[in-house]
Amino acid sequence: MKFFWNVIFVLTLAVSALEAFSVGNLDLKVAVVTHNPYMTNVAEIARGRRMNATFGWPTGYNMAKDQANWWFEASHGMVKVTFVTNVVLNTWPRYVSGDRFTPQSYYDARKKGVRPPFNTSFTFDYMYFYTNECPWIVEYINKGIIDQVWLYSHPDGGCYESRLNGWGADYCNSNGLGTLDSEKVFMMCTPSMERTDTPMENFGHAAESMLHTRWDCSYINYHPWRDYSKKNDFVLFNMNYAIDTNNIQVGTVHYAPNSTNDYLWGMKNYVDCYADNWYNYPDLSGPARSMNCSEWGGGVNHKHKIWWFKHFPQKVGLHRGQMMNWLCVYLNPAKAAHPIGVGETIEQNDVDFAGFFPFSFELPEGTTQAVVKVTTGIPVEFGIRKKYVPMNSRNYMITGPNNAYEEWTYLRDTEKVWTLTEDNCFGQVLTGKWYITFGKAYDYSLSRPFDDNTNYVVSVEAWPKVVNSRPPELEVTKPLEGERYDLGGKITWEINDPPADGWLSFNLSYTTNDFLGPWIEISEDYAFELKSPYNWKNFPSDVKCDCARIRLIANDLHGNAYTNYSGLFGIRLDPVPEPALAIFILTAFGIIFRKIKISGE
Repeated sequence: MKFFWNVIFVLTLAVSALEAFSVGNLDLKVAVVTHNPYMTNVAEIARGRRMNATFGWPTGYNMAKDQANWWFEASHGMVKVTFVTNVVLNTWPRYVSGDRFTPQSYYDARKKGVRPPFNTSFTFDYMYFYTNECPWIVEYINKGIIDQVWLYSHPDGGCYESRLNGWGADYCNSNGLGTLDSEKVFMMCTPSMERTDTPMENFGHAAESMLHTRWDCSYINYHPWRDYSKKNDFVLFNMNYAIDTNNIQVGTVHYAPNSTNDYLWGMKNYVDCYADNWYNYPDLSGPARSMNCSEWGGGVNHKHKIWWFKHFPQKVGLHRGQMMNWLCVYLNPAKAAHPIGVGETIEQNDVDFAGFFPFSFELPEGTTQAVVKVTTGIPVEFGIRKKYVPMNSRNYMITGPNNAYEEWTYLRDTEKVWTLTEDNCFGQVLTGKWYITFGKAYDYSLSRPFDDNTNYVVSVEAWPKVVNSRPPELEVTKPLEGERYDLGGKITWEINDPPADGWLSFNLSYTTNDFLGPWIEISEDYAFELKSPYNWKNFPSDVKCDCARIRLIANDLHGNAYTNYSGLFGIRLDPVPEPALAIFILTAFGIIFRKIKISGE
């Protein structure tokens, strides 16, 4: 019976982990491109076939469909991939040397080990690809038709696993292609058709790179003789057995929590691991649990990466200065900035200023002057840009029209004030979306003091100040008062007399204690593109009550917040699990009772 109750405890943890997560909507629009030429005129092949069929590989599009499903699972349903276009190129990748394989030379190289008839380092010519083979990509990116490119190629295609492209493109497991004339930064992920197990690893390394940029959290900044309890959040997330046997968290792309070396995702040794706590981020106070590779797929590459991404925080708001939805920071690099309304002030404490902190604000039509002010506890650098969020201070690598900033101040200071007017706005249109970024308190990692966390304050004011003659009216129309709500149902709302210039953000939260709170965040549109109706999935199953209330807050561009509430509605305390989880639970119970039966014979 002890075995029975142990399994019940594990199943309960699994169900609560699924339901405790904030799940919103991040629609990722992807262009799928494949280099997959016909193998014509190859002496050993009777008829021309596509390259992938010749070598027994799947098509790029079939691999992409698997990746889309993996992203949906890895994000708890938040990331929904849409394939905008699927382009198959009947060409071989062009290298920077100008060389390409032919069908025969590639067949000879793969099947016979014959060197190609050219001498090259197999370095893919990205600029030729964007300007000659797929010149539509940059236009699609800047118009918002697509967000990412997934390019599938063959071994020796010469591509990096992932690369950021466009003005201000930063390191993303490879050097950014900042010379590409794209005002918006975007990522291209490039799996090999030979390696169906690696796409999520490619994405994982890209995420490591981009989150390391936000936090500047290279391990070199945290020397072994220092107190690991004071590290920043992403360094803490990466802790594993190989780094600190007493503080094991989620690990890295190459190191599972119990790994003793690189790539060992299938080790069966058990370790006391705090990974479960990341489902409740920023509260990381829970106890450790004994885990081994059975938690993350038993050594299967993509299953470990899905498990790793599942632990990324997907919460609303800021913590220690950074946005708490890490997948939005990674998958939306061109707009991953915290919104601040005109007339609003945001203050954050316990901030590690090695990293970067982006904010967005929108100046409404009719604005004639705006003042943006940032104060910081220690000297940092500051930057401002129109339209898209800049990654960091990458503009020092680019001169001319591809500069990623309107202005970047390299002389560190504790305060920066921008006064924007129609005549003093860097040649841009005054109204519309702006981004500011600040950080980079140190020149290099070893100059970074230990435990120097401090604070920042950000504010935006604009004139003339707008007063709504008739405030908007918000009404939560579902769930209705007295109605019983089931997980997977819809939250809907209506707004009468909305402001003519639109909204900055919406916020949904709930309480199980009538109007007294505490109010628990559900989702917010800057992170999840919130719309009515909203599919609410994250109501916890362990709440000890039978009713709840929804709060809706709408923030306009002028710093005004409008709030309304739903009536009290009933909640279902025995949620129906998802089909896959139901099968898992039934299977587990079958094993339990079989063991009980055997032990009783």
